[in-house]
Amino acid sequence: MKENFLHLFLSAILYYIVNAYTHYFLVMPDNSLIGMSSFLPPLLGIMWGLPAAFGSMLGALLAEYNYWLILPQILQDRGLNACLWHALLLFCNCGLWAFIAAYMPWRLGFSMLIDPEKPLFALRMDVILKFVWLMFITSLTTALFLAMTTDESDMIYIIGDININMGVTGEYAFTCFLNDFDVSIFCGLMWFFFLVSYNYPFKRPEIKNTTSPNLKLKQRIFDIVFVITILTALCLCQSEMVKFAELKMSVALLLCVYMFRPLSPIPKESSKHEKILQQDNILISRKIAALFYIFIFMVFLVLDVSGVIYGLTDVNIWRQFNAECLTMIDVALVALLCMLLSYHNSIMTNIVLLEVGTVFISAFALGSVCMMITDKTTNQKVDDSLAEVSIICRERLERTFNNIQISVNDIKDLALAELDDYDKLVNDENWRNNYLKRTEHLFRSIASNTDGSVAFYMRLSPDFAGPLGGFSWGREKSDWQGANPNFYRRNPIDLSKYDPRDVEDVGWYYIPVERHNATWIEPYIDPLVQMYVISYVTPLYFEGNLVGVVGMDIDFDYLINEVRRMTVYDSGFVYLIDRNDNVLYHKDFKQGELFVSNPKNLEEETYLHDGIWVGISIPLIKIYSDRNNLLMHIVCVMILVTLLASYFSIYVASRGIQPLVVLTEAAQKIAKGNLDVKLPKESQNELGTLVKSIREMVSKLEIYVYRDKLTGLRNTSAYARKCKEIAEVVEREFKPYAVIVFDVNFLKKVNDNYGHEAGNALICCAANTISNTFVESPVFRIGGDEFVVILEDEEYERRYELLQLFDEAISDKHFTVKENTFDLSVARGMSIWQEGKEYAIVFQEADEAMYEHKTAIKKKLGVENQR
Repeated sequence: MKENFLHLFLSAILYYIVNAYTHYFLVMPDNSLIGMSSFLPPLLGIMWGLPAAFGSMLGALLAEYNYWLILPQILQDRGLNACLWHALLLFCNCGLWAFIAAYMPWRLGFSMLIDPEKPLFALRMDVILKFVWLMFITSLTTALFLAMTTDESDMIYIIGDININMGVTGEYAFTCFLNDFDVSIFCGLMWFFFLVSYNYPFKRPEIKNTTSPNLKLKQRIFDIVFVITILTALCLCQSEMVKFAELKMSVALLLCVYMFRPLSPIPKESSKHEKILQQDNILISRKIAALFYIFIFMVFLVLDVSGVIYGLTDVNIWRQFNAECLTMIDVALVALLCMLLSYHNSIMTNIVLLEVGTVFISAFALGSVCMMITDKTTNQKVDDSLAEVSIICRERLERTFNNIQISVNDIKDLALAELDDYDKLVNDENWRNNYLKRTEHLFRSIASNTDGSVAFYMRLSPDFAGPLGGFSWGREKSDWQGANPNFYRRNPIDLSKYDPRDVEDVGWYYIPVERHNATWIEPYIDPLVQMYVISYVTPLYFEGNLVGVVGMDIDFDYLINEVRRMTVYDSGFVYLIDRNDNVLYHKDFKQGELFVSNPKNLEEETYLHDGIWVGISIPLIKIYSDRNNLLMHIVCVMILVTLLASYFSIYVASRGIQPLVVLTEAAQKIAKGNLDVKLPKESQNELGTLVKSIREMVSKLEIYVYRDKLTGLRNTSAYARKCKEIAEVVEREFKPYAVIVFDVNFLKKVNDNYGHEAGNALICCAANTISNTFVESPVFRIGGDEFVVILEDEEYERRYELLQLFDEAISDKHFTVKENTFDLSVARGMSIWQEGKEYAIVFQEADEAMYEHKTAIKKKLGVENQR
């Protein structure tokens, strides 16, 4: 019990730490459902079982504490019922999926058992593939569950769409699945290698008394309760979740099938005899894991620092990166691991590593060059395009400013054309008033046809006309979408009330007079109409004397409308700032705020007019989307080429090295005393010479060590070796066999009456008959007149047919010694191996059957007492 609580606590803490801190040093979306912590629940479930499932759920709930903080506000705004619904939704969305992800691999832990009596298992290929399958099923199930229990606002935030539909739900589930699966393989498989290599005692479901009905009933009840709980949670969250009956039914069916029909049932008794591919040197798994962890760290470091593929913190780009790059890397990783395990402790391991390393380095170098060229070309293209767009936007605004300048210059020319006597203007008030009326009518006509104009005015010099001399016309604010309001006369500003240095209120008059030329006045708020305007004012001089100023105010909103109509790369926009970096227009800032550059956007600014800068801002994700696609395709092609080239080179190398592998296996058998080996064909190279030498050595050794000198059959040494081999094969593979014992009749009589030369001829005749009948099976001479044949494979299947053929051959067999012809008589007895029998028992049964046959033969001949 204490150990279970410890595992529960550690699972919660581990999940919380990984969830909270991995995004600080890894390039991944900063989202709770798309994170590095996804690999933990399946692995913890395999390690610690059910306590880890509860611990993962608790850690997931703690990691998303910020979502729980909004419950008081929901309670206050929407009531208790809505608060409870939302709490249940959060529980399902943040915690229940972690429980599922840890519980399912634990329930399927049987798929990695080798021996029910031993809690450990060897690192082997099928274990790796089953682990990958566990991750696949777990990730798919939890992804679908998350897609069902996520509320609409959260999904809109993640996917970035405004409509909830089946496509968005599928996209969301696919994103979660890809992240969970890739991260599980990337991190879980490597950590799994470490645990296996150190013989970690993985927690297994109880398998003692597997035939006990009570145990099976308890397991089934727990599964039923588990599935009902999930389905109930989904139904209760129905009002807050995406409502798709087909999807809900699919997930419910998947969960039920998955729980009620596990992929790997409880092991049978025969599983203890399963053929085990042991990993002789488990250090290879640690090295592979360590090297791959370093590789992962370097990949993320390069991605983070260099930004090769920009925007990996964005969910959409991360999904594309997973689908196109990480999934292919997963396939390459699992394939490489399986190859290394297949050739462990073999020269092929070095060849595989050499071939893969060489191809990978070559492909990586070529891919890096392509990526560098692509990156440089794309960046240059973006810079040139951005500069071109910036010039186009500035020129469009320049045309607007030029139209205003033309209007004001026309007003200026008209004003000077109507003025023919400066003295009358200064000294004759009536003449001056008539002059203002004439020019006022002309000015109004020009201003009415000037887009964006909200005011026009002519102010005479206060030196002769006083502080109110002149006129001023304005109109109400317009949206500039249709007919504009008419101008109305307004009271001129009293210049005597302001300091000439007051730029904000009267700079429109004193600045152009001081500069002696036309001037754009920086944007300011017109005190008469409290409107944000920009003014173009030009001074009037007649015969070198200052007459006054004429000018026009342009509604700054008109310029903003012009700016808003400018689009850049679909998602980009144009903004305006002044010389002090104060915002004149920006879609993300209020007017008057201090402008701050956005690091997620590429911004280009160019000077427009007095104190006004026009800028272009484009999201980097949009700019680099084409480059990202190209770079990810390059990575995929690089991985694909690496895989194909590696497999081809490994195939060629394996074909070339196959004779050496066969020779190695033959040498190992010879070293153990087994001379019954198969050697490859001789070739015209050093390997062929080696094969020829070993074949000659085996033939000589077999003659001296394992062959009977009289008959040429295998001797007692070979028989002892075969008995040991049979015992090992049967224990490992359940391979059936049969034993036939032979004994030559009347050997003593032949020896006594005709000599040992005749007896030897009798033995050789029997040996030839036996070996000619049982061609594919080894024949042993284990005594003076005793022989043994062990039937396997095809001859085992034809044992009765062969035995009948032998009897027929013996009945017709004769041999001649010193002109004396004799009939051959051989007794035989056969026994068949059955599960649980040792070889000695099988041989004893065959020997007893042989003696029964011998007795029957002698009784038939009426010579019971002869030998």
